[in-house]
Amino acid sequence: METVARYREFAPCEALRPYVRALFHFTIEPARAREPSSRGSIRETLFHQGQPFWSRLFADGHVSLVFSIGAGYGIEGLWHPRSDDPCGHVIGPMAAAHSASHGDRLIQTGAYLLPAGPSRLTGVPPSELADRVVAAADLWGREGRVIEEQILSASTDCVDCLERALLRQLRLARCRESSFDFAGLAASINARRGAVGIRELAEQAGVSRQYLARTFREYVGVAPKLYCRLARFRAVLQLAGHGGKIDWARAAAESGFADQSHMIADFRQFSGVTPEKLADSFHPFLTRPASQDRLRDG
Repeated sequence: METVARYREFAPCEALRPYVRALFHFTIEPARAREPSSRGSIRETLFHQGQPFWSRLFADGHVSLVFSIGAGYGIEGLWHPRSDDPCGHVIGPMAAAHSASHGDRLIQTGAYLLPAGPSRLTGVPPSELADRVVAAADLWGREGRVIEEQILSASTDCVDCLERALLRQLRLARCRESSFDFAGLAASINARRGAVGIRELAEQAGVSRQYLARTFREYVGVAPKLYCRLARFRAVLQLAGHGGKIDWARAAAESGFADQSHMIADFRQFSGVTPEKLADSFHPFLTRPASQDRLRDG
């Protein structure tokens, strides 16, 4: 069966692991002239004729870096590049979903950043990127243009190229350190699937709730309450990605929602669709059944 699109994720090198969750590469075939990397992928999804391979930009409490090639790609209200515009852009933390178009023969290379990554790798605090998409050249200057030129080159190993660029940014990083571990706090929220109160988070950090709310947003990009909601949303996405029939009322209760209607309201805000419709679509936050999505060790 003909492959019409392919999505792959790659583990970052050891030096980037505190800052980058994964590197990724997405192509709408035919795009075989730009193989992303000789390294083994940790996840690969192949899409055949008739299978959905695109979705909205989901709400997310994290920052992503994306370098896109191909005409017609855009994010409604946030990013509408012309064919001669820079291809690199930084997607900040989002509080709501946005419609997005993939255009023609899209090729994307990018990185999903962890909470410790944005300030070090983009040079600005995540709060300045919230609900925005910013050109990489506006953040990195000439270095952003250089990365774009390298990725645009057909002979470039684009995933390795991006990783080398992130390593350079890490060496050059000049960012203000926080007095406590926001990355660890965010990891704790995700491990608990968002089921934690603001008072408990403040006690864990050893600060007042007011100080936590102000500084968490500065260093992570969204308020702690919204980050908890997004963590809960991501946890339910894992259920949607497993396929098969899902008892959504039970899923809502087990995920800490007051009831199913509250879960549906969050899904509409964060994904633009209901849980039932989401289960039949693709998004990188979803892990598909083994027949569609091959997960690898390493």
